[in-house]
Amino acid sequence: MKNVIIIHGKPSKESYYDQAGHTSSNFGWIPWLQNQLLTRDIMPNVPEMPHAYLPEYTSWKREFERFDITPDTMIVAHSMGG
Repeated sequence: MKNVIIIHGKPSKESYYDQAGHTSSNFGWIPWLQNQLLTRDIMPNVPEMPHAYLPEYTSWKREFERFDITPDTMIVAHSMGG
């Protein structure tokens, strides 16, 4: 099955902790893209990267590696997520 891993960008610390706002994995164009993929039978995976306002390679890598990467996997990364 085709799948996509979508990695969000780096929010500010204030927006990361803003309970009235959206999470980084559910912000801007990401929900739209998830819907577009689902309607085409492509599984979207959108992890919430740990402490997104202060990215640390090791913890982001550990979160990313939870997903199976196959020849049918596409990665979409925004800003710092790349």
